[in-house]
Amino acid sequence: MTGTKNWSAGDVLDAADVNSILANQVVMVFANSTARDAGFGGSGEPTLAEGMFCYLNDTNEFQVYSGSAWATISDPEVVFVDSANSRFGINTATPYESFDMTHLNNLGVGTEITYGTHSNTVFTGYINFHGYQGAATQYRNLGIYNGRQGQLMHFTGSSGLVHCNNEFTAGTKTFDIPHPIKGGDWRLRHASVEGPRHDLIYRGTVTLTGGTATVDLDEASGMTAGTWEALCRDPWTMAASSGNAVEWVLDGSTLTITGPADAVCNWMVMAERHDDQVKGEKAPSADDDGHLVTEYERDEPEPNLPTE
Repeated sequence: MTGTKNWSAGDVLDAADVNSILANQVVMVFANSTARDAGFGGSGEPTLAEGMFCYLNDTNEFQVYSGSAWATISDPEVVFVDSANSRFGINTATPYESFDMTHLNNLGVGTEITYGTHSNTVFTGYINFHGYQGAATQYRNLGIYNGRQGQLMHFTGSSGLVHCNNEFTAGTKTFDIPHPIKGGDWRLRHASVEGPRHDLIYRGTVTLTGGTATVDLDEASGMTAGTWEALCRDPWTMAASSGNAVEWVLDGSTLTITGPADAVCNWMVMAERHDDQVKGEKAPSADDDGHLVTEYERDEPEPNLPTE
């Protein structure tokens, strides 16, 4: 027997009733919504009541009756729990990692949030935005946004480029690359040069043809004319030629060096940034004029960090 049934006082509840009718009324199973609606209100059938559950075979939906209508509460094709492998999927019945959210209309495109094993010394996890089209791997970009400022950070899949729209801070900053000579598992690391200003460095080497050389700082840096002055203020200049006395003058973005004819001269110009990107809300570590505030008192509590 299958379907639904109301029992009356004195009715005998046999094994067939328990195995089919009673079981189906705990979580009732129907072929479709038409069969569901036909199972209530008739002779010998229960009356719909708030809190009843059912499952529809044709759409793979769990539904609950709200007191006025049936509402879908879960779709196994949208939310899937792979308890055997400790994985959870949204829009995928085959989650690739611990948490896999796949785009509804694009096969193989999704986001994975994976948590590894946490010991007293090691915790490994990653976020991966993956995509496939046919047999070819497609590069996917990932952005981090908030509602007020829009995009905060962007990750470019094809190049591995990470771009932070505004200020980025860290306890220490380094580059870390495969060692260019030693090979194997060896790597090479350098620390960034730090300072109390948003300083920019421009440098080069010129020959004093006829005793004079002129350097256009925009041209020497591959920038459009006017860019250097838009970026820089308070420049500091140095020029040197081994065994020779030289003089220099910086006028706007034009550096003129004079000295012995054909002398080879090294030059360097340092200047502080003053473009809009180092001012205001875009650079909270600087004042309104773009000068770095080197010492400050924290105005919010230290964030709660996970403990081992």
